[in-house]
Amino acid sequence: MRIGFKKLIMVVLLMLGLFSFSNFVYGSSESSNINIQMTVPTPVVEPGDPGPGGSDSAPVISNVVTSTSANSAVITWIVTDDKGLSSVNFYYSADMSYGLTTTTIGAYQVNLSNLTEDTIYYFKIVATDIASNVTEYAGTLKTSLDSVKSLKIYAKAEKRVPKIGGNLALFTTVILYDPSGFYLPYSLNVSLDKTGSSTLYNVIVPNGTNLEAVIKGQSHLARKIIGVNIQNGQDIFLDFSEADSVELLAGDVQGTGLKDNFVDILDVSAENVNYNNIGLNEDLNRDGVVDILDMSIVLTNFNLAGVLIPS
Repeated sequence: MRIGFKKLIMVVLLMLGLFSFSNFVYGSSESSNINIQMTVPTPVVEPGDPGPGGSDSAPVISNVVTSTSANSAVITWIVTDDKGLSSVNFYYSADMSYGLTTTTIGAYQVNLSNLTEDTIYYFKIVATDIASNVTEYAGTLKTSLDSVKSLKIYAKAEKRVPKIGGNLALFTTVILYDPSGFYLPYSLNVSLDKTGSSTLYNVIVPNGTNLEAVIKGQSHLARKIIGVNIQNGQDIFLDFSEADSVELLAGDVQGTGLKDNFVDILDVSAENVNYNNIGLNEDLNRDGVVDILDMSIVLTNFNLAGVLIPS
């Protein structure tokens, strides 16, 4: 059958999608249907695009765990999303205004400090994914009122020399912490008397079991005891001497605060600079003067370090 030129042009235009008709056959009085099948290309779906007719799920926040002490709290959680997260933010307050915020550790933890004891705090976690879907989780936590009846601390300082009128007090920092990390370390400054003892009453300290305690003397290396159990209303005794046989090693004299917890050339230099002076920090044996006896303590403990101090 011969196809006329005009009809051929119309069929080509129809196939290109530029022309359409129905129930018409050129050069005939009879109606007819022409069915033309065309292949439609499959659209390309980019990563992160839910595609035609698809959907994107909002982030899921789960396994929220809170752990509190009198003045601090740790909140952990799990957040998942099918496409990926763009941000996770944490807000809190004591009045449901959520006016305070803090930096998250990764996307799954925050550490709060300087909280008020025996107080309810409201918090919310806000997770946003790359498709701008937002999920909020709201919760509460309550800080504790942790008070022990008495807290006695004992630690012998190395090579102290009794001296009439001398200051044999040892200024220390004691840090209590949970090795599992579920609440922030708690520290207090304690001045031990010439016997190495100090007793504090009605002290606010975190309750817990299997805690660890670290003591750091002003000029001494840090020591640690483990398995400390603390409950409200109890008398607590922290003995860092291990049956009176281990002393706090001296020699960490250079610097301020907790110093570097290491006896090195900087400490030797500090002893040398203050030689023959009355320096409370460098006078390690507390005989009233910085001399060769103090220098010998530093040299004996040279290159020794204390236990790790929790930050």
